[in-house]
Amino acid sequence: MNESSCPLLEAQSKPALWNHMRVRYQRAFPVAVGQYITEIDMNNETASTRVLSDTALAKFLKIREKYDPQGLFPNYRAIVRTHAKMDKLDSRAKL
Repeated sequence: MNESSCPLLEAQSKPALWNHMRVRYQRAFPVAVGQYITEIDMNNETASTRVLSDTALAKFLKIREKYDPQGLFPNYRAIVRTHAKMDKLDSRAKL
């Protein structure tokens, strides 16, 4: 039995995999402004960065509304929450 077919081994390896990915994301964030970094874990604090510019987010939300008006694919909400969180942090920094 290989590792990919064993749910227990797969579950045990996920924290190490996510940590490996987070380290790479942190290195990529400074040069990824306005670009989406795939497989980002929006539930982790390391996701405290915009993955889309304001303009790109607005376009994305218009497209999402057109093709998914019922919100069947809810992942966009995490991007919106993080974007709003970053806006709030930016406004605090300017005070």
